[in-house]
Amino acid sequence: MLDNGNLELGTLAIAESMVEGASLNLLEPDWNQAIFKLSRFAYQRQYDGAMVLESPLSKFRVRLLDWRANALLAVLTQPRSVEELNIFPDLSPETIQQFVNLLCSAQFLAVEPEPLSLQVWEFHNLLFHSRSRSGSHDYPTSHMEQFIEKLPQFPVVKPPMSGKIVSLPRPNLQVVMQGDLTLTEAIETRKSIRDYDDDHPITLEQLSELLYRTARVKEIYKVEKSEDVEYDFGELSNRPYPGGGSLYELEIYPVVHRCEGLDSGLYHYDPLNHQLEQLCPDNADVNVSLLLDNAHRISGEHAIPQVLLVITARFGRMFWKYSSVAYAVVLKHVGVLYQNLYLVANSMGLAPCALGNGDSERFAQATGLDYIEESSVGEFILGSLPNPDALISASMIESVEGAGGAGGEEIEPAVMASTADITPSTLTILHPHDLDNRIPGLINLRNQTLGDSQITIVILDSNPDHNLSCFEGANISKVFPYWHEAVEPIPPEAYATYREIENSGLKGDEKREKIKTVLSETVVNRITGDNHACHITSTIVGQENTPAPGIAPNCRVINIPINSPGDKEEFISVLNLARAFELALELGANIIHCAACRPTQTGEAQNLLTQAVKKCQDNNILIVAPAGNNKGECWCIPAVLPGTLAVGAMKDEGKPYKFSNWGGNYQIDGILVPGENILGAQPATEEPIRLKGTSMAAPVMTGICGLLMSLQLQQGKPIDAEAVRAALLNTAIPCNPDDVEEPERCLRGKLNLPQTIDLLFGQPSVKISFTGDTVSRIENQGYFVKGAGEAGGEINTNLNTNLNSNLQDNLQDISIPDSIPVSISNSEELVTASGTVESQSNQVTQSTAYSGHVYALGTLSYDFGGEARRDSFKQLMGAVDNGSGIMVPANPYDTRQMVDYLDQNPDEARSLIWTLNVDLTPVYAIEPKGGFAAEVYEILLLMLNGQLESEDSDEFIERLSIPALRTNRTVELFSGEVVPVITVRDVRGMYGWKVNTLVNAALGTVTAEVDEEQMRGCLTSFLNRVYYDLRNLGQTSRDRALNFAATNTFQAASTFAEAIATGRELDSIEVEKSPYCRLNSDCWDVKLKFFDPENSHRSHKVFRFTIDVAERLPVTLGEVKSWSVPGRRE
Repeated sequence: MLDNGNLELGTLAIAESMVEGASLNLLEPDWNQAIFKLSRFAYQRQYDGAMVLESPLSKFRVRLLDWRANALLAVLTQPRSVEELNIFPDLSPETIQQFVNLLCSAQFLAVEPEPLSLQVWEFHNLLFHSRSRSGSHDYPTSHMEQFIEKLPQFPVVKPPMSGKIVSLPRPNLQVVMQGDLTLTEAIETRKSIRDYDDDHPITLEQLSELLYRTARVKEIYKVEKSEDVEYDFGELSNRPYPGGGSLYELEIYPVVHRCEGLDSGLYHYDPLNHQLEQLCPDNADVNVSLLLDNAHRISGEHAIPQVLLVITARFGRMFWKYSSVAYAVVLKHVGVLYQNLYLVANSMGLAPCALGNGDSERFAQATGLDYIEESSVGEFILGSLPNPDALISASMIESVEGAGGAGGEEIEPAVMASTADITPSTLTILHPHDLDNRIPGLINLRNQTLGDSQITIVILDSNPDHNLSCFEGANISKVFPYWHEAVEPIPPEAYATYREIENSGLKGDEKREKIKTVLSETVVNRITGDNHACHITSTIVGQENTPAPGIAPNCRVINIPINSPGDKEEFISVLNLARAFELALELGANIIHCAACRPTQTGEAQNLLTQAVKKCQDNNILIVAPAGNNKGECWCIPAVLPGTLAVGAMKDEGKPYKFSNWGGNYQIDGILVPGENILGAQPATEEPIRLKGTSMAAPVMTGICGLLMSLQLQQGKPIDAEAVRAALLNTAIPCNPDDVEEPERCLRGKLNLPQTIDLLFGQPSVKISFTGDTVSRIENQGYFVKGAGEAGGEINTNLNTNLNSNLQDNLQDISIPDSIPVSISNSEELVTASGTVESQSNQVTQSTAYSGHVYALGTLSYDFGGEARRDSFKQLMGAVDNGSGIMVPANPYDTRQMVDYLDQNPDEARSLIWTLNVDLTPVYAIEPKGGFAAEVYEILLLMLNGQLESEDSDEFIERLSIPALRTNRTVELFSGEVVPVITVRDVRGMYGWKVNTLVNAALGTVTAEVDEEQMRGCLTSFLNRVYYDLRNLGQTSRDRALNFAATNTFQAASTFAEAIATGRELDSIEVEKSPYCRLNSDCWDVKLKFFDPENSHRSHKVFRFTIDVAERLPVTLGEVKSWSVPGRRE
């Protein structure tokens, strides 16, 4: 029955309304057909002396009056019909039906299918959201009366936790304010930075200033009881960040790893006396070390934080007043403290980063705090900036005053090749652009030119929307490929639908499935391509004062939509690209921007495409292309081809993105350009979007090249594409190894626009030539640029370069007039190797492609990384019998003891550093990742156990193979040795074997009549030859092919059988690039050469089998081929 908003079923339950105006869903289902199931959001608990059912989806509380109601709920955890619920003979079907109707009406039963908006909610998230907000429940937001008399146990400042005090210096805020960033500057330049300069770590003074400015107690006061104040709240405080009721429940515990002037360890910050209380010195407690390890892992494993600030809450200080909303208020306080830390750290030139998760249990163990009374609720990591010379200061911030920037002032850093010293200069910004403060020199260049309509930029990409306002008035057109059939235009609604799904927050397969249900695959391919083309076209030629302004708005742009059919393979096909380059040549291009990336691991393209690119270059056309976003696992054609300007992506902080490709010809013809938060247009909407990637960096470079060519025309010079390309590359700033872990990721270097402009149009170029013992200084007073790829024995330097005294003695000044042409030798003639290394075979061509794949052979071991982790295992491993009945402490270095321990505690395998060894030397740290990590750890444990077996055991493992992916991370072992980290995501290709066992298995596949002992000896010799004589790291394509050949002895066995049958023995093993291969593959020929030991004049027999190493696990292709070659001739 329904009474006063409640629905009552007298014998079983009653649904009580928790809020005024709550309504029931009184629509009855089809009882004969309906299937019912309890909602995953429903939960039972004891409340007010009774068992109740609640849900964040319901505004009702169901009070359960009979134990049979609980039993029915248990049955409803699975889908049931009403008939299946008739489990009590003394309950009528009508009563059970009414009970189900009560649950259904009050929204305690699941709705099938569950709406997408509800699927994203986890139970605890929705419960927390519901109960920490008013409107859906009747729980009080305050219960001060219950605890007001107990307040003294929650003092305003936490009592000292230790007698070991570290006094902190107090900063002079008046001095600080004079040199501080403005609020706008601090907000706009705020970044999360996870890398540090460990040679110059954060100092005690800096940590002190940060804590003082963000979290100190500014005053303590008390509000006396009066007519307006009902309760005595005790002492309250005032701090730099807002706090509900001025109660301030948060505490800060610095965990110091590396801080100049402060010992490592765990501390508590006293905000009233501005001092630290040392709780654990030198991180001696393993839990403290693990807090740093955990923060390192959560932050993406960039660098170990120099300081970790653990933020805790004294819950009692807050909960007595705010009741059901108290924890939500705590998290809001953490958020505003995070913001304070970010802004102050940014102003101080520190590297800050807030973490989204932490290990509260580990912190409780480290501090001994009661998890219920005080626990960690936030983590914030700190350190010194990775480049101390690049500190953000007020003198580096550009300010623009007045409408449109007219009359504005800019303070711009002068970027030098060897330093980042700041040289302020005042410039009028005539044409402000979003990238002005990220590309030094751009303001100066755009003040001189916005482009020239005589400069034609042809873009090879998809079909941009020319109807957008950013293209209104632009000199822009389209030429559709003559080799493609015309297609119907995509309606604006399709773009809008795709954009809506993209912005819906869906991820991965769920998003792809949603898109697939409303748009065909071809249309999706065209839309994604058009989005790409629209963004890069606007980056180049978008008009001023529009939502997406471009860099060179006055240049002429022609779009060639080579993705019209919406076929991804056709988009990057050799024929499609070759035709597009030739069409661009016919259209009079000065610059071709090719957005396509045809993957390669060799750096070589098919002849048809190579000829088309070369023809354009020979006709004074500059080709700009993105380097690709494959983390260096492959390269891109045409970007990797010689003479092309390849563009890598750089973060706003000046470091290369780790996804930006590198290596090979990119180190000669590649340049790093800002590729983060690049503003661009989207089709069918005026709303711009910011994107990142090499595809976003490349059009920035194209626009700048257009401006430089326009300036060539403006100054009466001929358009010279190679001069522009060479000037950009020769002035590029190499990355400092102290700032960038792998400086080769910066390609030739970072864009240095001021020096490029000087080299092309202004300051004399300077060249230092080393010839024997003589050093020549060559100056050109005008327009001179050496070929970009012709490094030779010559280097370019700035005018202010200081030569050492030895060089000065031999310096000769040679002036080259403008009228005298300069001939530069080819780089191959200039570079002479200092020494030669003879390889196994002079015919072997090693692949230099960075695929990221590893296929390595070796043995397995483990490491602890440090004493703390070793000791933690020693404590956790149980005592063992020493063989005399005496129990002794466990030895974590005893492999058999470790295997037994890990067998009982498999999760502990994650705490070890697993290593792959070659000849007892660790060469890799193995890191299982992904959904099959547990299975990989299990295989590693089985292999480690197999290495312990006796050599005559069938279970003995002598060698193993590991297919993996390289990372850009390293790990330091206990010995201090640093090894690279490889990741293994599944167990495919992980094999362990004994040489003799492998030989026996291979012999079982041989059907030919051969001498078994001779065959056994030949196979064993082959395997040992690979293991010992040709041992390698399994990184290059050649090495992976060779190592896979060793594991695939079954194919080799058939080869040996034929050779041995004719009296021959193994002579040499050669691996060379296969001249024929499948599309998108990396094929290598392994050649086994056999000779007759009794007759050197007899022909040698060569057997070849081809291996494709493009994927993580190599595969063999085709059948074994054989032929004869002449033997030795006297």
